[in-house]
Amino acid sequence: MGLPYTHPKFRPALFLFILIFILLPEVSRCQIDSTEIKLPLELYFETLETADSSEFANDFEYPFLLVLEEKEKSGYFENHHIEKKKAFIREYILRQDKNPILDVNHWFLEFAGRYDHAKDEFGIDDPPYFDMRGEYWIRYGEPWSRIEDSGGSKNMHLFKYYENIMRMIYTAMPIQGFFVKPNESWYYISDRNDFVVHFVKNGKWKKVERLEEALLDRRERNVTWQWMELIKERDALSPDYFAISEEVRKFEDSFKLIMVSPEGVRVPSEAQKVLSGPTPHYVMYSQREDVHKIEQSAQLRSIPEVDTEFEKLNRLDFYSDIAQFRGDSGNTIIETVILQPVEEILREWGDNLSDTVKIKFNYLIRDQELQVLNGFETEDTVLLSLFREIEYPNVIKKHSFSLPPDSIEYTYQVKENRKDILGFNQKQLKIRDFSGDELHISDIAFYYKPLTPGAEKILPLTELVKEEVSPYPFREIDLSEPLYIYFELYNLNSLFPSNSYEIEIKISTRESRDNIFKRSWNWIRRAKRTETSLKFKRSLDSDDAEELIVLNLNDLKKGDYDLWIFIRKGDEDDILAEAGKTITLSEKDG
Repeated sequence: MGLPYTHPKFRPALFLFILIFILLPEVSRCQIDSTEIKLPLELYFETLETADSSEFANDFEYPFLLVLEEKEKSGYFENHHIEKKKAFIREYILRQDKNPILDVNHWFLEFAGRYDHAKDEFGIDDPPYFDMRGEYWIRYGEPWSRIEDSGGSKNMHLFKYYENIMRMIYTAMPIQGFFVKPNESWYYISDRNDFVVHFVKNGKWKKVERLEEALLDRRERNVTWQWMELIKERDALSPDYFAISEEVRKFEDSFKLIMVSPEGVRVPSEAQKVLSGPTPHYVMYSQREDVHKIEQSAQLRSIPEVDTEFEKLNRLDFYSDIAQFRGDSGNTIIETVILQPVEEILREWGDNLSDTVKIKFNYLIRDQELQVLNGFETEDTVLLSLFREIEYPNVIKKHSFSLPPDSIEYTYQVKENRKDILGFNQKQLKIRDFSGDELHISDIAFYYKPLTPGAEKILPLTELVKEEVSPYPFREIDLSEPLYIYFELYNLNSLFPSNSYEIEIKISTRESRDNIFKRSWNWIRRAKRTETSLKFKRSLDSDDAEELIVLNLNDLKKGDYDLWIFIRKGDEDDILAEAGKTITLSEKDG
């Protein structure tokens, strides 16, 4: 019995799902309604919830534990009740999904595919329904290379062709023929050394520590020579094994240098170097021990890095900026601005470019238990000819949602629909808490006042403090045009009985800390500055305030800067609230 969704009665459906969601992704996203056909992960979670203790232990827990590292296993076994263990498995699988907006959890498909393959190729009748080879297949996936030996009788070719010489060396010569149990050797590319694992069938397939455990006769005077034969058959297994096989062949070639005559055996110095030691096979015995040490020290990571196909989907590079403001009823408003470079779309289209493209923006918000709190999907039609005419480099999308203060997982995705090109990002976001009576300052958002005729056709406009502005359309701040910065202040009246407050805006780099001589010299030669600062007072009109301030930065150098806003009471030095942001100044969009 396997995973419930891979039970024989479910397998036709499973193969259909794999065909739809892996081999034909266009069909899965465009022609299949996921509300009518349940995805493999949904079936898995359904059967996980209803599994009794025996089914859970064999079909879910055992294969799942194979992919966990030791620290993760410790966290799993802290749960003593089956329901909590089920919840751990569900949450773990969901956390491995790098982009949960997609219809397919690629990590789960990899895990399920490995488990299904383990039962098909290495299946046994008793739990866990696969032998130890299946355990390694589930944990590490398909080996980079694999040697399968059906076992049976073998011959020591060295003894066969140089029997006279061997008889002169040995009083009791090792036997020419020997028997080997069915065995396999698997190789994985490892972080350190080659990761090679050996399996031997002795009734059941089991992992063994040493390759020589495949030998039926393991008397020490025979085992090293027979091990040499097995090594030569594995010269294509891994780089280390190729090197060892070469040493074995050099060792064997040394016997060709030995001369047998009526006067006796003469061993030239070249051969003596190879055959030195207490016995002629001493060198190979040492090699055998070295191989074992190498295999013991190898390290390998488990299943988490499996999303190779998924990574190929992430082909659109976009920029995002997030700012938080106070909302109603104790909630917080999270505003996201996404800039999708038009050149990215043009590059993907190549010569097949249409003037009109449709870009879909998806958002998914989940809490720390991965329960979905909110999700959105919008689609914009983009006329590329307008972007060429006005020369704005980015498609802009502004999106906002409201949630109570908490820690969330925020995933957002951009997709050009016709060619199905994706870009995505995911952040762990701490939603700010603006409640209470103390003074709060929101995050800083950047805006832009378009002056180019026709810009309103491609820039989303909004009215802020009686000005019609757009989210800033460039990744970097253009020095040639004014920058509008927007922020909000909350609970002003309770702290400013003088009916006024002071704002200081400071922009600086590390270069601004240069010594006074260098700063004076820069002033004399009229070099552009690396810092600027301005202060001004505001009167209180209400308990809250919206600030939209225009900055002209054309006297600053290009480069990276820190922008800070400080709020003070009158002329006092104490800072009552502050907000900061890193910016990059350039002549044009970077």
